[in-house]
Amino acid sequence: MAGAADKKTASLPEVPDTLTSAEADAFLAKLTDAQVRALLARELMGRAKHEAKAADKEPQGLGPWLMRFARSLETEQSDFGQRAVVAAQGSALLPQAVSTGLARVFGGNTARGILLQLAILAAVLLASGAAAWGVRRPLLKRGLEPAVAAGQSLTARVPAGALRFGLDLLPCAAFALVALALGNATSAGGTPERSFNMAYVAGAILLCALAVVLRLALSPAQPALRPLPLGDAAAHFLYRWLLAVAAITVFSSLTVQLINETGVPAEAQRVLTLLGGAAAAVTVLAMILTAPLARLWRVLAIVYVLFISALWATAVLDGQPSRAGAAAASLAILLAFPLLDHWVGRAIHDVVGAAHDGDPRHDGVGVPLRWAMRVLIAVLLVAAASEMWGFHYFEWQATLRRTLLDASFDLVAAFAVAVLGWQFIKIAIDRRLRPREVNGQHIEPSTRLQTLLPLARVFLVAGLIAATVMLILSGLGVNIGPLLAGAGILGLAIGFGAQTLVRDIITGVFMILDDAFRVGEYILSGNYKGTVESIGLRSVKLRHHRGPIYVVPFGELRGVQNVSRDWVIHKFTIGITYDSDLEKARKLVKKIGQQLAEDPAYKDVILEPLKMQGVEQFGDFAIQVRMKMMTRPGDKQFGLKRKAYALIKRGFDENGIKFAFPTVQIAGGSDAAVAAAATRVPGIAGEQAA
Repeated sequence: MAGAADKKTASLPEVPDTLTSAEADAFLAKLTDAQVRALLARELMGRAKHEAKAADKEPQGLGPWLMRFARSLETEQSDFGQRAVVAAQGSALLPQAVSTGLARVFGGNTARGILLQLAILAAVLLASGAAAWGVRRPLLKRGLEPAVAAGQSLTARVPAGALRFGLDLLPCAAFALVALALGNATSAGGTPERSFNMAYVAGAILLCALAVVLRLALSPAQPALRPLPLGDAAAHFLYRWLLAVAAITVFSSLTVQLINETGVPAEAQRVLTLLGGAAAAVTVLAMILTAPLARLWRVLAIVYVLFISALWATAVLDGQPSRAGAAAASLAILLAFPLLDHWVGRAIHDVVGAAHDGDPRHDGVGVPLRWAMRVLIAVLLVAAASEMWGFHYFEWQATLRRTLLDASFDLVAAFAVAVLGWQFIKIAIDRRLRPREVNGQHIEPSTRLQTLLPLARVFLVAGLIAATVMLILSGLGVNIGPLLAGAGILGLAIGFGAQTLVRDIITGVFMILDDAFRVGEYILSGNYKGTVESIGLRSVKLRHHRGPIYVVPFGELRGVQNVSRDWVIHKFTIGITYDSDLEKARKLVKKIGQQLAEDPAYKDVILEPLKMQGVEQFGDFAIQVRMKMMTRPGDKQFGLKRKAYALIKRGFDENGIKFAFPTVQIAGGSDAAVAAAATRVPGIAGEQAA
């Protein structure tokens, strides 16, 4: 088989080095189909071997790349001469080519027919614009336009921005549907008029969609919905000029392409393409000249645009792919880095939280995470720029760049999922913790929610961060299976080695589930008592009423007594003398209870007013009477008890009911003996003397 192949290859005629078009046709006419296939196979195999050898022998590194760049500059002089010839030939052919092309674009119509066709296109676009306005106006009348004040939170701005984007899409969709329908209805299929109308209708629809995107990104009318850190003047300027640049670029490109498709010579096509690109470049330069920029930045921007235009023009004249796209994309990458860093920083600050002074740089967790994301974004953007320009300095660079680019979608998706997930968690929790108005009454969230939701937020954020890290490592090609197994083993080891810690955590979980106490409640447990200030993973902080704070592990809490739940009954006993009128005392206590219940400072606290339950016991020197009242728990209950004591003291004194206290009575003997005994008792002697 190998010998037959060699004979067939040897029998093939040799291809001359130089052939004209006529000679090539004559040469191919003499060959059979088998010879043509064999000749093509030999040519392709030889080319593949040559490219493989060139790739193997091509040196890598910065020096070889600089030498290749220098050799490419050597050919620029001859290339410049060829480009000048192409430009001269195209300019000579351009008037006739444009005249012939326009005649074919308009189907050979006269001047009157051309004006009629342009009028029909204008009517189609005006009717489409009227349809878009007719859709937009009722939406505005119904008050659907979102209104967000400056400084609103992200949870308020994101839904408003989505609503505004949807309201912008509806008129654009109406414009597109009406334009397509009228463009097809006003011309017959397969005619130059149909091609002309639909080309410009497609351009108008593209501009409408671009206007919606620019309104979303720049939001010139509503600064609160603007995602970019721009002022109002800059947003208006960019919106107007970017839309103008896009309109000039789209319609000039459509016009050039319509003429080129009519069979215009290649040289004239290149010159005509240059003219269309020049219109877009002039519009960009006008935008730069009117922009509120410093002189240095304006000069640099003009030089950059001229450089891009020169790269593109030389590629068009050579008929080769242009590096202008890579140069423009490189500038876009430079502009994208601060924007991405700004958005990522806001997302990290929102997730991690700022310090007490509001500066995210002071946050211990946010700073390293922010720098890690900066490095990741910079590496991805540099890798993208290197890929566009084809830079290969080192052998490992290609592998690293390819790995990062392949994983870029996974990395961005993981971070986006983390940010969106956190936003949903934050919105849901903040909505539950936010006070609300019900029938004109201000209602605060329950203390149970204030206790459980912050803890749930901590657990959810920790799980979200762990899952995001695992997704990023998986996207970079790291096998996370051993990491998960190692984490499980480490967790088991920690569980055995830290039994007290595990006991505290589990005890706390069940206490919270049992609703034993909440933030803001006063509890007692053993030697610990105080108001619950915060609840952590393994401990609770209690603020004693005298000021000290206790940090008590959950495992040390035994038999928690909660004195701040539902209601509290105050019982106290008072001793009065045996000659007191008990019925009068009962009526006085009832009156005092009614007086307290009508007091504006305490009427919302008292559930059952103060009343006397009766005689508790007969003491050695007093009758013990029991009183009670039911109040709501809280700080007022202690002040209410002190207020009740004061009113009872004053009421009993005014009505002749005496409080009993221990006394000494001396009986028997003569008056002289009593007087002598009285002199030995402190206090009595003074009274006797008085």
